[in-house]
Amino acid sequence: MAVIFLAAISILWSDYPDLSFRRVIAILLTTFYALALYLRFPYQSFLHLLGAAFFIAILSSLFMVVLKPEWGIMSFPLREAWQGVFGHKNTLGCVSVIALLVFPMLISDSRSLGKRVFWSSALLLSFITLMAQ
Repeated sequence: MAVIFLAAISILWSDYPDLSFRRVIAILLTTFYALALYLRFPYQSFLHLLGAAFFIAILSSLFMVVLKPEWGIMSFPLREAWQGVFGHKNTLGCVSVIALLVFPMLISDSRSLGKRVFWSSALLLSFITLMAQ
């Protein structure tokens, strides 16, 4: 809450207070949504939902690079940098890094061999997309 309060009072000394106000509202809404997810889902269910979302994003990014490289690979000035289904390579990198944190937790939580293999392959795919930056 202290960070949100600091962002809110930064409107007072901002060069662009209208922009700062919109971003404070965005931070507040994001925080409230995260709180709603925390209250709605148990930890393990939320972790599985997060893992599934990251897996879909990474797999579709890989498909985009293979099937439509003119859309999945950035052009000038960052030639050959993968962006996947995202607008910029940095967004794919952020998703890959967070996935690299989520997938090992899912691997250690899985009891069956099939789930461990699935989450391990997802971990490998996220590493591949991160290295293609």
